[in-house]
Amino acid sequence: AVLPLTVRPLQPPPGSSIDFGAEIQGVDLENLTGSWIPTNAGAQTNGHTEEQFGTIRKALYEHHVVVFKHQKGLSPKAQYELTKRFDPVSDNYGHGKTIDAKRSILHPDLKTVPHQPQVQVIG
Repeated sequence: AVLPLTVRPLQPPPGSSIDFGAEIQGVDLENLTGSWIPTNAGAQTNGHTEEQFGTIRKALYEHHVVVFKHQKGLSPKAQYELTKRFDPVSDNYGHGKTIDAKRSILHPDLKTVPHQPQVQVIG
């Protein structure tokens, strides 16, 4: 059975004034993105509706950080396609085409994924 997509605000530790973040459950990010297929019921991608991405977008803007657990098999392609959904006209994220090592605190740790160069691994 497929669980419905749910957004659960993260609970701050006792005594903490931090109050942001949410966990999103019931979504398979590997199959959320891809080519859009127009249908009579609205646009669909790989069987998932625009409504699911709308829920994810809303959660990000309301909670500032979203956590997707149990996405172990998420491919770099799906990571890039999800990011691209937030900004369809952009082809680059992060540092862009060049990295200024003197200004970047991440530079020593960035590794580009060879078959999906828009995705970088930190660490």
